[in-house]
Amino acid sequence: MSGINNSNPNTVESFKLDVLNYGRQTVFLQVSSQSPTGVASGYVNDEFRELFLFGAQAPTSIASTLAQTTFYMSIGMSMINADATLGSITFVLLPASQISGRTITVSKSDSTSNTVTIVPYSSADEFEDGTSSVILSFAGDSQSMRVQ
Repeated sequence: MSGINNSNPNTVESFKLDVLNYGRQTVFLQVSSQSPTGVASGYVNDEFRELFLFGAQAPTSIASTLAQTTFYMSIGMSMINADATLGSITFVLLPASQISGRTITVSKSDSTSNTVTIVPYSSADEFEDGTSSVILSFAGDSQSMRVQ
């Protein structure tokens, strides 16, 4: 991120931080000041601010309908409650490159015999145990996956 030049103290300067990849994380922001002649404040006196960013939040609940039984993960999802009352659900993860370092948890919330099947984005991808899908069959079943 580049610095902000606020040479006129009567104007408000701002910056934009893309929080899409920082959801539910703490970010430290260091703020330093300069005199109008360009003399920077000392490191000891620089101020720090701790920010908690909520990031992009996608819906955390999905439910099958008569028209939709396949759902694709969106970037902000991390904990997904799947309701398969009206039919079995297939939940497609994002490509690993887009969710690297994140933990994704999918839970089945209904008590029907319908299943929730979790599959990778690409048929070439697989889970750590070598399988190409995870099936949740009972209410309360869940699967947590840490994407490397």
